[in-house]
Amino acid sequence: MATSVTLPTFHTKTGSLVALSNNNRTAQRNHPTQEFNNGVVLSAEPLRDNQLFEVKIDKKVNSWSGSIEIGVTVCDPGSLNFPFSATGFRDGTWVMSGMSILCDGHSMIEDYGCDLDQLSEGDKVGVMRTSDAVLHFYVNGIDQGPAATGIPSSVYAVIDLYGKCAQVTISEPSSLPARENSVMNSKLTNEIAHEFLREISNQVAHTLAAEQETSCSDDEAQSRDGLRFHERCGNLVKLSNNRRTAERRRPLDEFNNGVVMTNRPIKDNEVFEIRLDRLVDKWSGSIEVGITTHNPNTLEFPATMTNMRNASSSRTIMMSGCGILTNGKGTRREYGQFNLDELSEGDHIGLVRKPGGHLHYFINGMDQGMASANAPSPVWGVVDLYGMAVKVTIVDHSPVESEAVAASMVPLQPVERSLVNTLRQFLDSCEGSERAESRAVTETEEIEKLLFSPVCGVHAAVINGNRTAHRPNAADDFNNGVILTNRPLRPNEVFEVRLDKLVDKWAGSIEIGLTTHQPTDLDFPSTMTNIRSGTWMMTGNGVMHNGCTIIEDYGHNLDRLKVGDRVGVVRKADGTVHFFVNGIDQGACATSVPPNIFGVIDLYGMAAQATIVDSSDALTSPDTDSSVFSDPDQLKFHHFHGRNATVLHNGLTAARPNATGEFNDAIVMSNRPLRDGELFEVVIEKMVDRWSGSLEAGVTLVKPEEIDFPNTMTDIEHDTWMLSGSAIMQDGATIRNGYPLDLDSLIIGSRVGMMRCSDGTLHYYLDGVDQGVASTDIAAGVYAVIDLYGQCAQVSMSNGTVVLPPASVLQQQASLQTEQISTPSVANTDITHRLSKCCGKNITLRNNCWGASRTQGFNHGIVFSSEPLKYDEIFEMEVSEVSDQWSGSLKIGLTTMAISDSSSSISIPSTADEIVSRVTWIVSGSEVKKSGVVIKDNYSPSLQRLQVGDRIGVCRYSDGTMHVLLNGDDLGEAASGIPKNVFAVIDLYGAVEGIVVTSSPSIEMSSIVLSPAYEVEPATQDRDQDSDTSAHLSTCFHSNHGKNILLRDGGQQAERLASYNQGLVVGNKPLKRRKLFQVRLGRLNPRWSSSLMIGVIGFPVDKYTFPVSAMAIKKACI
Repeated sequence: MATSVTLPTFHTKTGSLVALSNNNRTAQRNHPTQEFNNGVVLSAEPLRDNQLFEVKIDKKVNSWSGSIEIGVTVCDPGSLNFPFSATGFRDGTWVMSGMSILCDGHSMIEDYGCDLDQLSEGDKVGVMRTSDAVLHFYVNGIDQGPAATGIPSSVYAVIDLYGKCAQVTISEPSSLPARENSVMNSKLTNEIAHEFLREISNQVAHTLAAEQETSCSDDEAQSRDGLRFHERCGNLVKLSNNRRTAERRRPLDEFNNGVVMTNRPIKDNEVFEIRLDRLVDKWSGSIEVGITTHNPNTLEFPATMTNMRNASSSRTIMMSGCGILTNGKGTRREYGQFNLDELSEGDHIGLVRKPGGHLHYFINGMDQGMASANAPSPVWGVVDLYGMAVKVTIVDHSPVESEAVAASMVPLQPVERSLVNTLRQFLDSCEGSERAESRAVTETEEIEKLLFSPVCGVHAAVINGNRTAHRPNAADDFNNGVILTNRPLRPNEVFEVRLDKLVDKWAGSIEIGLTTHQPTDLDFPSTMTNIRSGTWMMTGNGVMHNGCTIIEDYGHNLDRLKVGDRVGVVRKADGTVHFFVNGIDQGACATSVPPNIFGVIDLYGMAAQATIVDSSDALTSPDTDSSVFSDPDQLKFHHFHGRNATVLHNGLTAARPNATGEFNDAIVMSNRPLRDGELFEVVIEKMVDRWSGSLEAGVTLVKPEEIDFPNTMTDIEHDTWMLSGSAIMQDGATIRNGYPLDLDSLIIGSRVGMMRCSDGTLHYYLDGVDQGVASTDIAAGVYAVIDLYGQCAQVSMSNGTVVLPPASVLQQQASLQTEQISTPSVANTDITHRLSKCCGKNITLRNNCWGASRTQGFNHGIVFSSEPLKYDEIFEMEVSEVSDQWSGSLKIGLTTMAISDSSSSISIPSTADEIVSRVTWIVSGSEVKKSGVVIKDNYSPSLQRLQVGDRIGVCRYSDGTMHVLLNGDDLGEAASGIPKNVFAVIDLYGAVEGIVVTSSPSIEMSSIVLSPAYEVEPATQDRDQDSDTSAHLSTCFHSNHGKNILLRDGGQQAERLASYNQGLVVGNKPLKRRKLFQVRLGRLNPRWSSSLMIGVIGFPVDKYTFPVSAMAIKKACI
């Protein structure tokens, strides 16, 4: 006979903001959009063994970070003084917060189970203490595994309605017979295993205690420990990773109370170094690092360490920004070459106190010099997670990493080894042969390196020690390029390849996946998607299983990958398959995939060569420019440079870090001599207003290894040619004034280049335009020179670096490109941009995500671009529906949110103004807002006046600025400092209810641009002519024209449809004497440099095959 189970209830004593209802089974936090804590509630009775206490999330708000927290405590709610949050409990409390398990407020497990912060309304979360005193957490009924052991028998459930979580209700108790049976069946196993572990623990502890007593004191033992953070810290700090990582909670709500100190004093010459793990772009100011004589055991931690001003008894020395503060007062205004407020994630900050009391700071390993000459002793290291700085980790320079490592260095006694071996055998017998086999692999076998199998498709070959696969005749064939790995992949082992070579003749590109077929047994097909068994492949942006599509729109389109991009696949231990593009997980795409599975790539279409990325290889980030891999002899900056210069980003950027304190000694040079006709071009990225003069550029025959770098390059008195301002200087003496290019007038974003031509002349270029001959008789083998002088503080290599071929080759190139363009082998499938499927709840997407409508209400109408915008790429749409029912109107901008079609729509707020979880710039009405805060008024005509047919667009230019375009007119700079990889965001708010996307993605060019031209739309001729020339009005463009030209309006308009060349058009009649032939420019494309060319030709064009550009016409032409 079944017995009824009483539903648990909440205790009537709760946190100060909690209200109970539904017979004390529902708890809600009052004023959830105004308060984020004081929402703790406990169960009315202690939990029974194996009783699941589960709640359902009824309501969430988007105002805060963080969410529900759950756990157990020994504290009696009847006599409890409730803390602000569950993590504030002490004296026997275990809480799950996010993905962490905390005991009495200290982190025990950093990465456990599902992330509670990502749960949605309707999700359930529970907690259980088993009969063997083990704590388990459940998410939507799924056991997340053991979280803690040794839990007391009488514990109450704890629920914290924190942050986003505003209301919960206790769920019906679940029966868990299988769980109870497994607990009973495994009870004996656990007891025996615990007995073994207890015996080992006792013996090891006894040995260590004896050795410690006889060999050293407690202080000496502590000094051998690697540096960690002290457990006492600022009240918003969370410690993890064995107290080597510190993180400030609620970084978007609070900017201080993040002070942490080392667990012991720093020894002389001991390096205390931290890595900056996370920053937020909300506050001003950032990390501060230093030393203090305050003892963390007795210190009352301040809101910020610069508040420590008691100079009589203690001293605190901090580096803040680019200055040094002692007891909160500035002692050095300009220190070192770096500003801590400008550091990025991944940068390292270190300090050393030397025996003489000298304090030195190190930034990314570079000594910044002496910061203080009389640092006290003893001192503790101190870090202030202030402002933008959220998370840091100690970089350990000690050979002893932790107590566990120290213990492992103590040799085991024979009895202990016997216990360990017996325990291993016991666990192997309990857990089966899989554990024993995996242990045998790791202990007795050197893991076989993952390579390509030499047995492959008929058009493929494996080279480079079986690490690289290629199609030798990629220009002649496009398939039969299947290659498998030499062995099956291990669980969780990533098989990743880097694209080394592409050909632009074919459509399609690399495909990657997994197969159960062995390379020695497979009858290699022409393409891997023809295999009908045991195969999972990612092709394009879809996933296929056994030749059938299972996901049509999965992730990044592999057909758009460039040279240097990476693509990978992994089968996880649970049988799920994930694909990766440039290290970014595209998500799970298949489940229940069997083990013993081989990696496979198909070098199809454009993909001609790929190399396996080994875990030991230096991997590039997704943001790394693909040209880094396309040419091993790429032009960069040399690692030898002036005293005040530094070279960054793998030699592609040169900077003068202390630009406001130093104006010279910042010469940088190319890493190799320039070839004839090779353009060395840089773009100015940073300038300061403090100095006169600016960048100087030129060439020299002196090798970087042989130069004793002077203050400025114009001090070199031999074999050097420089442009300084508008003066040409040779060997330090002016040989010409008034050169057309004045370097002192350049601004941020200007591109400056220099080239030694084959005739020995030196030319300078501004934004791709030749400024003419600067000097003659320049010897071959010169190095490019850039002097970051005066106002110019930073430059980077431009993508415009090219080598011009000899004139004799132009005609051959013209005919070759004509043939390639005339071959319709690559289909342009991306006609317009597309909207992401992740959108507001009132949005309906139409026409394959090319249009969107708001179906109800006036808000919840946010849509995003499906891909991040490239530099200078315009995302434009046309208003298709307007309703007079509502006020307000469309909002448009850019966001740093990571958007994909699989992203959850639950976290999308009702309006774009409320997107504050990631930095977002929005134009609303006539205002510009950053994360909801107005940063510019009266920017543009009010967007509330938009009507059907109006076009509105947004663009992120290469100089990092956001511009909005209205009906094709650029409204100017709306915001600056826009990072890479931003998505367009549009809010169909108020009156505007529907849009249609009208813009097209930027076309990726793989060939070298020799002389690209702006896209133009020549229009009708001037009709203001007299009657005797009326016959001339019929003049139009000839029907024979360049391959990329489309004629309109009876031949009186011409438009270039694609690329940057093949745009030649000619009049249909010979020009009459003294008659004007003119065109009007209809449209420009800012993607390209150079512009329109116009002239005359002296031969009929009826049967003429036009070359790629007018410069390649070899007949009579001016």
